[in-house]
Amino acid sequence: MLSGLLEFFIGNTFPFTVFVTFGAFWLSFASIVHPPFAVAATLGDTSEPFNSGVAWYLLVWGILSFAFLVASFRTNLVLVWILSWIMVTFFVLSGAYFSAGRGGSNTNALFKTGGALAFICAMGGWYLLFVLLFEAVRFPMSLPVGDLSNKILIRPTHKKTGSAA
Repeated sequence: MLSGLLEFFIGNTFPFTVFVTFGAFWLSFASIVHPPFAVAATLGDTSEPFNSGVAWYLLVWGILSFAFLVASFRTNLVLVWILSWIMVTFFVLSGAYFSAGRGGSNTNALFKTGGALAFICAMGGWYLLFVLLFEAVRFPMSLPVGDLSNKILIRPTHKKTGSAA
């Protein structure tokens, strides 16, 4: 969340929104499983209400990630990669929690698949970290990110005209 606030101060609205939103996700998801908050303990972490609640929660985050993905089409391919895989990860993990709540036989496979997808997403995040680090220290080599800023046309601005008197 701190990086999101720093992005806000330098005027980068989209990264601010993404960083703060996903920072809030990690804080809220941690509160679900953190023992002092007793959410999992109260509902029972193997119960249908707990697992269905987490499944719906992750499904909503998948939908939000889709909105971020669409907005990222004017940034770069690495960010599109990251948001694509995190969106799929949320949907698969949502399915895993729905399956766990109903005692499904494929639950473990879905959790493992979700973990593998999250790892693929993380590799994009690490790559983007190195891109930004190399740029910050003016490293003699730059890593490609696949700039998309000129690929999708921007919406034209319409000038307001005064009414004729």
